[in-house]
Amino acid sequence: MNLTLRRFIYINAIVLFIISASLIIFYTSGYKFDIYQKNIKTTGSLFITTQPTDAQVYINNELVKENTPLRLNQLTPNTYSVRIEKEGFQSWHKKINVESKKTSFANNIILWPQNPKINKLINNDILNFSIDPQERFILFQDSTGIQQYNISTKSMTRILETKISNPITFNWSENGQYVILYNNNTYWLYKIDSDIYNLNKTISQNIKNVAFHPSNTSIITYIENEILYSYNINTKTKQKIIDEKISNYFYKDNTLYAITNTNPVYLTTISMSGEKFPLYQLPYSHDYQIIDIIEKQAIVYSPSTKILYLFTLDEEEFNNTSYLIQNVNSWEINEKKDTLLLNNEWEIWTYNLKNRTSNLITRVSTPIKQAKWYYDNNYVIAIFPQEVKLIERDNRDFRNTATVWQQGNVYKSYLQKDGEFLYLLTDINNKTSLITIELTRFDSILPDILEK
Repeated sequence: MNLTLRRFIYINAIVLFIISASLIIFYTSGYKFDIYQKNIKTTGSLFITTQPTDAQVYINNELVKENTPLRLNQLTPNTYSVRIEKEGFQSWHKKINVESKKTSFANNIILWPQNPKINKLINNDILNFSIDPQERFILFQDSTGIQQYNISTKSMTRILETKISNPITFNWSENGQYVILYNNNTYWLYKIDSDIYNLNKTISQNIKNVAFHPSNTSIITYIENEILYSYNINTKTKQKIIDEKISNYFYKDNTLYAITNTNPVYLTTISMSGEKFPLYQLPYSHDYQIIDIIEKQAIVYSPSTKILYLFTLDEEEFNNTSYLIQNVNSWEINEKKDTLLLNNEWEIWTYNLKNRTSNLITRVSTPIKQAKWYYDNNYVIAIFPQEVKLIERDNRDFRNTATVWQQGNVYKSYLQKDGEFLYLLTDINNKTSLITIELTRFDSILPDILEK
């Protein structure tokens, strides 16, 4: 090999190395040649996680080599059709836009089972049920009275014999040791695995709005002749709390909030030490209910008018910052206490308490009974008369929806705290039974990446 040939090979090797290195640097720096538009573009990424994991991903109908969770890099800016599948689960699909030098997310995706496991828990022709805050016991009402069901042992104990035909309501103490039962102006107090007694006979026939004191479950509070009292379960003594005549009250952070039974109507606040704060005049309504107090915002509801009010508890700003949401049938507040989930007969929407903006989830022709937050707040449970659907909040392209029940009338529901089981009071074989539907088991807590 002569000197000239060696120099030629050497120079070409150097040139090839420089070109290759440049291309590698060019590629790793996020640049890519778009063969369709015949130009160079900076690329973006797509990050995908699912529950359950190990699901197959199709991008523009082409199977990706990796299963979820995964990150796809070097994608030219474009709109991609994403489809996710896993055997035994309903598929998920959406068009997602990928932008230059940015990461797009298809995150918090839950793949719902195609045929959810259904378990008939109690088949006693039930009128109503309630589960304690620790999810250990179920109290349910049948035609003969109230029974206690132990979830772990599956044993039942009758605690009250009564032939009340209307559903009894249940109000649990925070520790799940006590529960107040209410029906038609009659109140009972029950201690789990112990005694039950009639509060009207123990305290007074004229009590209403009975609840547990927020800092002591041995104390209950109630209104008697428009005056708020407390009653100590252990000492069996009662004490007046305030002198004002009120119709409704609510405790939050060592402060009592009460609606006066006057015209005009006022919202009054009193600290546990007795210090009184300014009165806030409200639009007149005879049936206000205080729902919650969140960051100096009072959430107040009037069942007769179906109006939900938001009031800023600031004496100077109160009249200028009130806000009302009309035609509200039911509501729930998410775990972060920053978003309301609201519904009327035909619509479900969310309302952000921080920036006071609303976002429509769905509008339907079938009457909606109730909307509930799902476990991670990225999905909504929609309860219809004869079916249950799960709707995602991610509104890019469209909202994926899964039907998990459509076999009988739905009267009441309860979602287990970890999101695994949905309890339904529904008709099966001409009996109103309590069932559970297995939704999903979370491998891990998914990050919250939804836009607020």
